[in-house]
Amino acid sequence: VKVWFNKGDERFDDLVVKLSDGLEQFTPLNVNVADGTARLEVYAVEPGWNLIAFELPDGTREEKTVWAGEAKRRSWQPERVRGAFTAMLWPAEDNLAGDSPFERIFVAYPERDLGWLPGGPFGVLVTFVLASMAFGFAALKPLGVKI
Repeated sequence: VKVWFNKGDERFDDLVVKLSDGLEQFTPLNVNVADGTARLEVYAVEPGWNLIAFELPDGTREEKTVWAGEAKRRSWQPERVRGAFTAMLWPAEDNLAGDSPFERIFVAYPERDLGWLPGGPFGVLVTFVLASMAFGFAALKPLGVKI
C-alpha cells in the first residue's frame, strides 16, 4: 500500500494506519519525507472485502477498500485518487475530498493470468487495438467505405 500526501503537507509523520480483521501488517509503516509518501506491506489472512483506514491526529480519515481471494467479477480498483479527470479512471470508489491531505492511495494487487491475452495493461491495450483495427478493416466492404 502506498499513500501520496499533498505537496507541502507535513502531517504525515503522525499517520496511523488501521486494518480490518481480514488484513495483517507485514512491514512497519515507512514514511518518506523527501517525496511525501508512506508505504506499508499488508497481506490478507482471510478472503473478502477489507478496509485500510489512514488517520491523522486532527481527525482526518481516508479509507481504501481491498479485495482478497478469488472473485468471479473484478469490481475493485487499485487506486483511490483526487480530482475529476483521474476519478474517471477509477470510478468504483469515491474520489478523495478536495481538502484531504492525501493525493492518492494505491494498493498493488498481484498480476492475474489473462489466459490467451498478453500480460499487463500494455498487452491488453495492444490486443484490443489490433482487434478493433481488424474489425474496422472487415467492416469496410459491407459498409461501402472507400479509402
